[in-house]
Amino acid sequence: MIRHKIRILISEENKNDINKIRRMFFMQPYKIFFETLRGQGIIYSVLKCNVDFVVLGLYNEKMDAMDIISDIKSRKNVYYPEFIITSRYRNKSMEENFQDIATCHFLYRTSNKFDLIKQTIDLLENRIKQSEDVIEENKFGAIKVLHKLGMPANLQGYYFFVNSITRLFKNDNPDDTHVARTLIYDYLSQTYNISPYKLEKSMRHAIDCTWEQADTDVLEYFFGVSSRFLIKKPSIYEFINSIICRIRNKPRVSSEKFYN
Repeated sequence: MIRHKIRILISEENKNDINKIRRMFFMQPYKIFFETLRGQGIIYSVLKCNVDFVVLGLYNEKMDAMDIISDIKSRKNVYYPEFIITSRYRNKSMEENFQDIATCHFLYRTSNKFDLIKQTIDLLENRIKQSEDVIEENKFGAIKVLHKLGMPANLQGYYFFVNSITRLFKNDNPDDTHVARTLIYDYLSQTYNISPYKLEKSMRHAIDCTWEQADTDVLEYFFGVSSRFLIKKPSIYEFINSIICRIRNKPRVSSEKFYN
């Protein structure tokens, strides 16, 4: 299984500064993307690259950070990142307004922008350490469920499901098929360097193997299996959603939403 590198989008357009920033992140477990200071460009890159963190200034060309984040959060086809906002000013009320719409962290600039990058790296390391236990707990929950279902761990699709469930577990709406498609066909295909077709084929094969050997009581518990499902297996999206909802003890989304 390929370990996921944290994906970071940094708003910077000076080529010399970009090269220095790349050197500062050298040997760090991050994959770095750069975008210009224009608001629409930042939004486009977030939608395209499926990043975990976005580093941007409070004020950007034509759009401020609040406009950019609000635009991203209003969309249904993107995996929402965390935002690191840089500013020269401290304003508690403003920070609370940002936290109302997204997970945001604030760093305050000095005259040396590379001190800011060091602060960013420190923040990322602390944030990753804080989330490691939660991620491992979600990952353990996913592995435990897949084991109970009898999905063979030697299948490539098994690891795709572990990664998908763990990552989508952070999302408030795991039943959002737009987010699921973005994750599975864009994020996973890039992470594992595999075509969307082969990715889906591997995951479908894992479901088929699971369906052939799983106990019917277990299928009933996780998927509410009926005679219809015995003929037509759940889609990849419903398979993932049902597991997440069971771990969270939430009601499952109706199968019609995924099949239509």
